[in-house]
Amino acid sequence: MSTRDRQPIIVVSGLPRSGTSLMMQILQAGGIPVLSDSHRPADINNPRGYFEYQQVKRIRQNQTWVKKAIGKAVKIVSPLLPYLPSEYNYLIIFMRRPLAEIIASQERMLKTLARPQSKANPSKIKLAFQQHLQKIEKLISQKGNIKTIYISYPLLIRQPKLQLRKIRSFLGPSFSPLRGRQVIDPHLYRQTRAKVKAAPGL
Repeated sequence: MSTRDRQPIIVVSGLPRSGTSLMMQILQAGGIPVLSDSHRPADINNPRGYFEYQQVKRIRQNQTWVKKAIGKAVKIVSPLLPYLPSEYNYLIIFMRRPLAEIIASQERMLKTLARPQSKANPSKIKLAFQQHLQKIEKLISQKGNIKTIYISYPLLIRQPKLQLRKIRSFLGPSFSPLRGRQVIDPHLYRQTRAKVKAAPGL
């Protein structure tokens, strides 16, 4: 079977804490099968779960598992996208979120896990993220086996109907926007926004 004839792999991507776990929840609720395991359980940072697949973290060294994701959705953070094997077709749902919110959310997660927090200047972190995203977005735009849609996390929370219609047009009738919308909880986003407003220098 040629690459063109294969069913695509749906990849949910973006920076960590950009809304990728929520998107996985939405896809699963909307009728899309997902590739995940229970290695990382739900916690205070993601009370509904992370929807991760442990082998994704080793995609640099081992790509044999990728075939299991054919016809499914799998979460792969943006730094790992360059290692996607070229023999498959991909539909990437790339989550976008204000970098100030991402930085604040990452710091809050490290704090709740009692892990050392970054001592780097927030402005330098933001610049590094911007450069990374520019590089990744350029890379995936040049791949003939990749189609990408960009979804704003804030708009997904505030205007879910429009964003979910956009996803339906991208994925096709196998995704139900109505069912996917049921898992969106605006309260979780309001909590994060409050943390950002209280954090100086972001």
